[in-house]
Amino acid sequence: MHVNMKLFLFFVLLDISILHATETLVYKKISGTKDLMTTYVCTPQKEEIVIEASNKDQTTKAVTTLSHQLKSFSCHYNHSKDYSLFTLDNGTLTAEGIIKGELRKEVHVIKDTLWIQEFEFGLLPFLQSSKNAWFFDILHPKNFKLHKMVARKQEITSLKLGDKSYEAKLVHVTLQGFKSMFWKAELWFDNTTHKLLLYKANEGPHTPNVTISLISSSAN
Repeated sequence: MHVNMKLFLFFVLLDISILHATETLVYKKISGTKDLMTTYVCTPQKEEIVIEASNKDQTTKAVTTLSHQLKSFSCHYNHSKDYSLFTLDNGTLTAEGIIKGELRKEVHVIKDTLWIQEFEFGLLPFLQSSKNAWFFDILHPKNFKLHKMVARKQEITSLKLGDKSYEAKLVHVTLQGFKSMFWKAELWFDNTTHKLLLYKANEGPHTPNVTISLISSSAN
């Protein structure tokens, strides 16, 4: 076989193996004096991507298209019977489940508005695009209310986590409109892989600061 053809086949097979590789990421969340380790397992399938996360408090499962558009998101709480299931169908976002033992359901018509539920992976299409701002909706996990958000790209900075240094894209996320003065998050993403490296915010008024940082990443 011609050498160039061998090289061509090698790279095709390499691309296929990367596309179907399962990736595992571990993040550490520090909130006040508490810390929490969460493991994410991202598994590309034939027509979708499944992202499963687990920690001592809860397990979640997100299903996206191959272009990382969210289709469904579920959460089960480990220490109770509470759970939530969010699904998007033809522009209608349905939230249902049990929260604090109470059956709850909300339906939101969002049409073509983007829906994000977790910043760890939801902003990937924005980071890959040439856009400087991205408007999207997010569901509050405890009351199923819809919040309108905006993400804005900032400068590229140098970031060091542990013994590793990165070139990172800084992104600011806020509520839309005048509500932006009440909450803001800062996120740093690897400028090459677009993995979330560091997140800083709080969880609302009079709550402790929250930091989420990438501990490890591997593919197999």
